[in-house]
Amino acid sequence: MRCTRMTKPLCGLRVLDLSVALSGPFCSLILGDLGADVIKIEPPGGELFRNMGPYYRGEWSAYFVGINRNKRGIVLNLKTPAGRDAFYDLTRVSDVVLDNYRPGVLEKLKIDYPTLRDINPRIIACSITGFGDGVCRNRTAFDLCVQAAGGILSVTGDEQGNLVKVGVPIGDLSAGQFAAIGILTALAERERSGLGQRVDVSMFDSQISLLSYLVAWYTTSGDVPRPLGTGHLGIEPYGIYRTGDGQLALTIASEKFWQQLCEVLGVPEMASDPRFETVTCRHRNRSELTRVLERILSTKSTAEWMMLMEGAGIPAAPVNSVDRALREACIGERNMLVKVDQPRFGTAYLSGNPVKLSRTPAEEFEPAPALGQHTREVLAGLLGYSEEKIAEILKEGACEHSGASE
Repeated sequence: MRCTRMTKPLCGLRVLDLSVALSGPFCSLILGDLGADVIKIEPPGGELFRNMGPYYRGEWSAYFVGINRNKRGIVLNLKTPAGRDAFYDLTRVSDVVLDNYRPGVLEKLKIDYPTLRDINPRIIACSITGFGDGVCRNRTAFDLCVQAAGGILSVTGDEQGNLVKVGVPIGDLSAGQFAAIGILTALAERERSGLGQRVDVSMFDSQISLLSYLVAWYTTSGDVPRPLGTGHLGIEPYGIYRTGDGQLALTIASEKFWQQLCEVLGVPEMASDPRFETVTCRHRNRSELTRVLERILSTKSTAEWMMLMEGAGIPAAPVNSVDRALREACIGERNMLVKVDQPRFGTAYLSGNPVKLSRTPAEEFEPAPALGQHTREVLAGLLGYSEEKIAEILKEGACEHSGASE
């Protein structure tokens, strides 16, 4: 947010965030955590995720609180001349404008990139869309639809072909991450040229990028990737295996690891078993290998096996539920579960900032804003609007101000 006790790495960067739901707000969450002054601009009545449960005390949406910390919140009605003029004034003193509107909405509101560029040639305007602004622009762009169209869904499921979505909204989250990368890239280029530019990120493109080596695999071999459950195209054993009291993930990516695994399991002779002695053999006899491994692993608890695996340096991990993941020792050590004092609720526990910097840490977290909480503060303090002018545009319905944070 604004620079306070610490000098955060993005201190001095101002972002006008017009985005709603998840992809855009996740992008601005990243920037806000790193110190940017993110001004979240909502329409009258607030954005979609303010009204999506579960709720804290019947008021604060858990979704909204989880992705809108470290932001100031204002309400502007961009469909009114006064609201639009205030937005233009904010553009003059800002670095970035972020949106995830459908193609055509920016032009209708008269806040498209050419318009903003004329107001501030240094402005960086980042738009996150579902499928870009070309021939696919009108296609539905909710996360599941993008996972499906982008190929991610086709490789996520069990070996019988029963598909499941990725457990987190990877279409939204990856687009938000790529948007943050694009914005920071444009800012670095602006240091040389002195000019802003448009950053264009689509959720569909982001899914294709995440396919990464699967694209190369297909274009090289002609084999269409399919769901493998927790298996792998080129590694065996690789997957989730039952233990005496839970499940264990194993990634045996080399013959050295295979031999070490057999030693830890107490069956060193299995390393040279003709059925399993090479990765090709293990792939061919995968079902039989899984039965053998699970018969052995069922004799001890997950924790017992983890002690042995870690001692031998074998890539393994317990399959944690979310609550157990949050109890891992490194969570506290790396500040990845943070406490935020959310007004009118109390303490909210949120995921932390994964970017750790040695000289300019970014470990301060301010609560999500109430609807219109900072409208007057931004218009008066940042733009220098008089109380009379603010009262006038409030009366016109061009903005809203709650004034309440406790």
